[in-house]
Amino acid sequence: LDLGIASNINANVLMYMVESDMIGGLRTTHKHMEVKLDMIWREIQGAYKEEGTKNQVGNLTLQMIVPEGKMSGYPCLSSHIKGDQTRSLTHALVKVIERHGRVDPAHARYSEHDHEVFVVLKNLAMLYEIIMKNMIEVNGRYSAQDLHDMTNAIQNGAIMYKRLAHKSMAGEGPPWMAKAGPRWKITSKHHHVLHMCEEARLQCLHMAWCY
Repeated sequence: LDLGIASNINANVLMYMVESDMIGGLRTTHKHMEVKLDMIWREIQGAYKEEGTKNQVGNLTLQMIVPEGKMSGYPCLSSHIKGDQTRSLTHALVKVIERHGRVDPAHARYSEHDHEVFVVLKNLAMLYEIIMKNMIEVNGRYSAQDLHDMTNAIQNGAIMYKRLAHKSMAGEGPPWMAKAGPRWKITSKHHHVLHMCEEARLQCLHMAWCY
């Protein structure tokens, strides 16, 4: 989870914010994308400071998000980040996208694509919140309500992730996406995560959440 799906989600969210007009207008040049990512990075650092986060990512560059700087490749952070840093980055990104994302359908500037990206990220953060709370407070013993809430977070996030992957493959969405590379990669790990809560009934989840 940490170094697979979660890292892919965080990388895709970062690329979305860099490529779309959510922050600093639509991307124009590679340099412009770097400037936008630097703006996002400063806000992430602010979120770290606000929450007193210890396990912080040391830096964020386009090279870290897109292997070898190739915009035609799938975004991924796994080779540059540790598991605990993935979890803290997820929560920091939620704060950034809540600040800038046009995710409220009642708002005049509502963006369906912003909303879909936010749903994936928010459900990942909700899953992490339950997992980390149980690791600290009850040593990995999950209640029926915990497992129900985790299952909902996984399924809701997976449904929207699949929708974004299909839109990327079909070139659907905002016009700028036609110039973007492939996004929201689907792998066998996505299927594995769907069964996490079933496994938690049989063994400590923290022994199986990353493989």
